[in-house]
Amino acid sequence: MHTLKGILFILIFCALSLQAQTIHNGDASPVAEIVALGTGTTYKFKGLAIDVARQVAYLGSWNRKEIVTVSLAEKKFDVLKTPYNGKLNGMDCFLLDDKLYAVMNEVDDRAGAHPVSVLLILNARTGKLIRTYEAKAPTGRNHFNHLVVGRTGIAYITNTLKSSVQYVDTNNPLDSIKTLVVHPDLSWVHGIDLSPDEKKLFTTSYDGGIKFFDLDKMSFTPYRDVTLAGDDGLKFYNGYLYGVGRNSIKRYSLDADLSRVTRVDTLLRSHEVFNDARCLHIEGGWLYCLANIEHDPVVFEQPNAVSRKEPLNDSYIIKLKLPAIIKKESPVR
Repeated sequence: MHTLKGILFILIFCALSLQAQTIHNGDASPVAEIVALGTGTTYKFKGLAIDVARQVAYLGSWNRKEIVTVSLAEKKFDVLKTPYNGKLNGMDCFLLDDKLYAVMNEVDDRAGAHPVSVLLILNARTGKLIRTYEAKAPTGRNHFNHLVVGRTGIAYITNTLKSSVQYVDTNNPLDSIKTLVVHPDLSWVHGIDLSPDEKKLFTTSYDGGIKFFDLDKMSFTPYRDVTLAGDDGLKFYNGYLYGVGRNSIKRYSLDADLSRVTRVDTLLRSHEVFNDARCLHIEGGWLYCLANIEHDPVVFEQPNAVSRKEPLNDSYIIKLKLPAIIKKESPVR
């Protein structure tokens, strides 16, 4: 009898271990899911915002040059009508109440060209365009990448090719996009978010890592750790920063002043549907991650990771229950 129970236990354990699409916490309840968008391989995305209550995702398509809505329940998608469809690459999206904010970029590197980058504001429920803010760089092109919008209506946008953060008052139709800060540590800046009191900006860049910008003092804190460079998306939630980049999702513990990283924990790495995972949305204890911006096979750089030899046939969102610590890294000193 004991032998039979032992065999059953081993079989059950092996079955659970083979469930590569699910991560389990201490009580063995499933805490991660794969959500297929149903857009096939036609669309490639770089932006993500989710209306969790309505189960609608908003994504910027960089290859089709559109802003797309996806019903996560029905696996149906639609394209929002804007004057920039087919002209500007779709990038990040951000939801605040019933407003959808999205950034798009015209890509034109010809000498003497003045390509347009734009912030769009739409009614998230009706899809109606409310207003736009255009920007042209005097030399070279802008690359508006990620954005966050505070309760005051100020939108902050990372400008990857200018090592800067831009801002605009979206409650003022006559305002224009201006430069908030330019800094060497913002080289290849990507993700951005606000502290709950909206007094600090958090940014992450491929060269400078995570930075903390004091909006009252209009300066960065002294903290600098380039070993944390490489993330793309960045979100603040319940006292932590969460980043995604290099096919890993990480949680960053912060000090009491929200001015430095004190610890790094890896939540998920080298997942089977990852291919340059990019953007995050966090709400209600769940983290949503845009898992792939491409559909090609992928070779993961992490040690002992199992690379994917077959192409993906869709775009995916990873839905991860927080907290879900899989591997603890060394504290940051």
